[in-house]
Amino acid sequence: MSRQSQITEALQILSNKGAIQGFHKGHNESEPNRLEWFVQVNELELLYFSSAEAEAFINGAKSVMNHA
Repeated sequence: MSRQSQITEALQILSNKGAIQGFHKGHNESEPNRLEWFVQVNELELLYFSSAEAEAFINGAKSVMNHA
């Protein structure tokens, strides 16, 4: 499974569990070969991540959810 697919699948799971409201994948304008991820945490908070940052966010969210 590609890195992009893994991130998409993990963000979809977080969305389904209510940890985030939604997400969108795009291409970085200054570096077209790099993906960027927008994650809507709540009505007021939209986060922007590189792929590495998205993976770190996902791991952190999973850790918090597992200990809740």
